[in-house]
Amino acid sequence: MGNGEQVNFWLDKWMTNGHSLINHSTQQIVDTTLTVKDTLTYTGEWDINFLTVNLPLTTVNQLVAIPALKDTNGVDSLGWSGTNTRHFTVQSAYNLQQGDYPSIDGKWKSLWSWKGPHRIQTFMWIAAHERLLTNYRRSKWRSGISPTCPMDWIFDNMTGAHNKEWQTIFMMRADSFEWLASTKGYCFYKLEAASRRMDQTRFFARKIGSCDALHAEMWGMYIGIDLARRQGITHLQVESDSKVLVEMVTGNCNVNGNIPTLLKRIRDLINMNWDVQINHTWREGNKSADWLANYSLTLNSFDLHVLETPLRKLQSLLFYDFSGTCMPRNVRLVT
Repeated sequence: MGNGEQVNFWLDKWMTNGHSLINHSTQQIVDTTLTVKDTLTYTGEWDINFLTVNLPLTTVNQLVAIPALKDTNGVDSLGWSGTNTRHFTVQSAYNLQQGDYPSIDGKWKSLWSWKGPHRIQTFMWIAAHERLLTNYRRSKWRSGISPTCPMDWIFDNMTGAHNKEWQTIFMMRADSFEWLASTKGYCFYKLEAASRRMDQTRFFARKIGSCDALHAEMWGMYIGIDLARRQGITHLQVESDSKVLVEMVTGNCNVNGNIPTLLKRIRDLINMNWDVQINHTWREGNKSADWLANYSLTLNSFDLHVLETPLRKLQSLLFYDFSGTCMPRNVRLVT
């Protein structure tokens, strides 16, 4: 979708789930001539009042997580929903005609016969069905592999284990990995500009609706960099605990298919005439951001909340952050 001038808001299938909104309307009568662009305010943001009156809250949360359209997006165009590139293939047409995609090949018996918590079995089943962002590193090989690629290593560890003890160790440790599968309806991003003085640091929080973890991280980075740009900052250091996003923004990770709109906007901001550095930080060093993410859940609106001074509960976390206090982290030692 481009600028939204040609896309019908109610009838066209422009949502991320591939469905039209006409069947979700809470009103008996709607204007079916509205375009997507017609539902934006004069400032170019989603018209929250219109959305909440005409759609259920769950749908509103999904919609507002989509970046508001801009003229710089270009014109609208049709795309094939069967592929992530939006280009037609015979294979994708066959899959859609069958009503479902082919089943994932794997030695499922070894997974379900494992004697352990059922929640871990379910979790690994989801992982094996390529629903977690884990193998993004393979995209660095420049071989066209998507950051979300097959996870054959699950079955390799389950069936190739020399004994049942390794199966249990593997399953229990895999359950404790730092997966990026949770859905966040909020985001926060800490920005530091040429100084680490607490009185020169600004914080923000915003409820962004319902989206996957990666897009929540994208939202946080985009809003933070845009906010810094508007405040006239010329040297900016951005820290994110999402290794996936850092790799995607810096170009060290291939993105198959259409590049997400937020990623394009982040790159456009970075390429402006100023100095921006993108760095990865561990989650233990990003506790202030985690706290503000939880704080944003208490917000009643989708407006951006900028905090000039930290809240009392945040001050201790900021002290540890600025003083460089070491935080424990469990790592696996290979012998």
